Formats: sequence, C-alpha cells, structure tokens
Amino acid sequence: MGTNARNTVGLKLIQLSSDTYAIQHQCILSPMKTVKIGEEMLIIYPDTIDPLIYPAKLLELWQEGDVLFLKLWNYHKLKWQIYTQDLTKEDSLFSFVSIPFITKLAEVMAVRGQSESSINSKPNIREQYRPKTANDRLKDNSELPQPFYNSYGKKILEFISSSEIMLDLPIISTRNKRLSINIPYLKVESSLSGNKSVAVRLLDIKIKEEIIHLRVQELESKRTYTLEWNMDYSGSYWLWSLSDFKTAIAVHTTRNKNC
Repeated sequence: MGTNARNTVGLKLIQLSSDTYAIQHQCILSPMKTVKIGEEMLIIYPDTIDPLIYPAKLLELWQEGDVLFLKLWNYHKLKWQIYTQDLTKEDSLFSFVSIPFITKLAEVMAVRGQSESSINSKPNIREQYRPKTANDRLKDNSELPQPFYNSYGKKILEFISSSEIMLDLPIISTRNKRLSINIPYLKVESSLSGNKSVAVRLLDIKIKEEIIHLRVQELESKRTYTLEWNMDYSGSYWLWSLSDFKTAIAVHTTRNKNC
C-alpha cells in the first residue's frame, strides 16, 4: 500500500492504524474522511435517473500512483469487486457512504430542523387570516389534498403533485423538503440499541387527519412497511428520518470546504 514514483497528486490514502485509513477525496463520505476495514458502507451511483444503491463491506484499499483502489464485498451482487477512483479528478462515478456518516447526518439535520422550527414557531397572523384570492379558490377546488398547517399556523405539508410533496419536518433532510414516490432515500431509525440506517424507496403517501403515512420498501431486503408521523408534533424526539443522497453529498462537500 502507498504510492509509487508515478504519483503526481501525492499521498491521498493515509493509514491511521492497523484497520483505519483517511482518504482525502470527495468520493468518500464518512466522519473525518476515515474508513475502517470491515466497515459497512453504501455504494451510490447518484447521477442516474434512478440512483443505484448497493450495501457493501470494505475489505481492502490502497493507492497506486494517482489511482485509489477499494476492494468491497457487494451484498447486492454477492461477490467482491474492485472499485477505482482517479485521484486527479474531483468528480467520481460513484460515492462510498459510511453508515456512521449517514447516522450523523440525520442527527445534525434533525437538530437544525428543530432550530428552524423554533424560529418559525409563532403563527403568521397575516397569512392565517388573509382573505382568499382567486388562485386560492382554484387550489381549493383542485384534486390534490389541501395543505396541512400545524397548531402554530406553519405550513407543514403541501402536495406539489399527485406523486410529490413538500414535508417541512426536522426529520426530512431532502432538497426543499420534498419527497417523491419511487425515489430512493436513506432512512435512519432511532432506537435504544442505536441508530440503524438503510436505503429505502418511497412507494406511497397517505394522509389521515394530522398523521402522515409513508409506505416504503427496503432496497436490499424488499421488505415493505409504513412510516408514520404526527405533523402537529413540535418536540425534539425522533424515531426515524429520511435523507436524499444529493443533500448528503452537498452537506459533506460544504463542510469540508469550511474546514
């Protein structure tokens, strides 16, 4: 492991201990840019119409010249594979996301969302009691469900279309707080035994009074179930959260630039 005489970018792979490495490249999304041999990861191909997500385990990694090599066990294909990254290029075809990074991202976004909610917790009286316009009446007569406002007068839910919603909750860490049917997301579930992360696809959205029901399917196990949340709840406790991959990568990139 290491570099050779052909290297032009310098050492990007640094061994910190017998099983822990730091990788100075944005293809790796992990706390402190570190990964461990045997660590569970997700392989993500984000630049496709339907992003591909494969669970994997890191078996080995090394740098030769300007190329980073990762040997991973791909649980989806049930075989080990070699992935390479040209270290002279910033862009990468795929990203490697560690489970601790996903968990930390969900926690950070939940805290940030709670802060934003507290700032906007006071009802907007002007918005709440303004007379309805013609556009409002047209919206009322549409086939889409009506927006949901919490007890403080804040709009929490709005249907953008029959397959896309805006869900302004701290547990939703997606661009513009939007969720779309048939799109994959990272779900982090909070429990007494620790946080569990898994890739899921959103199958259906249903609303019953103040409760939202999100039907999802785990990409690996194909198991389907419903995530429920009271949209009028304004506390800091959370059972699960959903993040999209572009937001995860954008947050990680911005944080690195500010360091």
